[in-house]
Amino acid sequence: EEGFYADIVIFEKREREIRAENLHSKCGWTPYEGFSALHPKIVIRRGEVIFDEGVVSSKGSGREI
Repeated sequence: EEGFYADIVIFEKREREIRAENLHSKCGWTPYEGFSALHPKIVIRRGEVIFDEGVVSSKGSGREI
């Protein structure tokens, strides 16, 4: 509906290898290590850029339940 905020993810055109050290996670590992995948370049949530070129630019707004 017109006037509502959009949630958009823009992906890179080329695949990159998944590496745990490049992920934003406290875990320190991933079962997808070494796989190739498209990575998000920019993420816009509710009209606000929250991820841009590998940098998380917004603190989470979720609630613990």
